[in-house]
Amino acid sequence: MVGSNILHGCSAKSNSIYTVFRKDRGDGYGGVAVFVKTSLKAVFVDLDPVFLSLECIVLDLLFRGNLCIRCVCIYNPPSLANDVDHTACICSLLDTYTKGCVFYVGDFN
Repeated sequence: MVGSNILHGCSAKSNSIYTVFRKDRGDGYGGVAVFVKTSLKAVFVDLDPVFLSLECIVLDLLFRGNLCIRCVCIYNPPSLANDVDHTACICSLLDTYTKGCVFYVGDFN
């Protein structure tokens, strides 16, 4: 468990062994974060504006030999778990940003 008080901007404290990618909620409560060990090269994938309402982060993890593994982290809040439009938007995101080797993580409720 990591408290938000150790996070500053887009990275953890300077002595951290992790790079933190985060998307905070506009209301100041919650959001999503992905911690990537600093020895790994991770690139943030800019999302199409149509997906900006989703609580998600998409990263490419780059390895030697041109190997790229895409990481998609999604939080689907319980209040939207049965919302057809929200679910369709998540499905569209997955269709749009699925490329090569992908793993999905998150809380899908």
